[in-house]
Amino acid sequence: MQRSITKWLQHTLLLIGAICMFSFPSAAAEIEGSYGTTDAGVYGWAWHKGHFGDILTVKILFYYDDDMSSPKKALSLTADKYNKNVEDKIGDGWHYFEAMVDWDSLGGKPDEIKAYAVYNDQWIGIGATASGSSSSASSSSSSSKESQQKGSDSSSSSGGPGAAAVSAASGQKGKSLGTFSISGYCTCEDCIIGQGLTSSGKKPTGNHTIAADLSLFPLGTKLWIDGIIYTVEDTGGGMVGNKLDIYFDTHEGAISFGRQTKEVFEVIE
Repeated sequence: MQRSITKWLQHTLLLIGAICMFSFPSAAAEIEGSYGTTDAGVYGWAWHKGHFGDILTVKILFYYDDDMSSPKKALSLTADKYNKNVEDKIGDGWHYFEAMVDWDSLGGKPDEIKAYAVYNDQWIGIGATASGSSSSASSSSSSSKESQQKGSDSSSSSGGPGAAAVSAASGQKGKSLGTFSISGYCTCEDCIIGQGLTSSGKKPTGNHTIAADLSLFPLGTKLWIDGIIYTVEDTGGGMVGNKLDIYFDTHEGAISFGRQTKEVFEVIE
């Protein structure tokens, strides 16, 4: 009799344990990421935090005012490209994505963009999408880091090339000054040391401030890049020769921009 009771207790405990396992899901994945646009397309990064081997698929949805209920175009990208600034941020640069987009064929840049990282068949919002938009596949309980960028045009809000609005600086595009290696920076502790002022003593501004080799471009020099007029207001130890550093209002914007090769033009005022 005692042996039967013992077996009954064992089976009961096993059953309770199994019920607990199925009743309480495992901890939700923490997905981080960001995205933005340029005149040439979209870019960004996404990863399963702490899991460097996980490569995520990213869904980018473009919405236009004529029908905000469904995307006019959808992209499926793999976040498996390398980006040095992403590596500096999270410790692994192989979580970057980018794609060319013919905006003219769509009637211009979207009025709204939503971006999701796909993990275990769930669509988890990244960047501005993570601030409250629900998944189109299934709602996720993940803890996503909310981006400081604006969803419809992150480059514009963070001061990157390809912004929809041209810089307030006046002037016309002049002759080509050559091809330059351009990176992004902001005033956070990871990017600069000091009080957040430029070498000119001014506070940096997105879509305006750029750092350069002052022996080539003295303070106050205006440079035309991707339709935006920047003013040389800063420099740094790495600003030697054909290297430039564009200021972004957010660290996310600087990281997402990465390092790109661009043709730079003089400005005729």
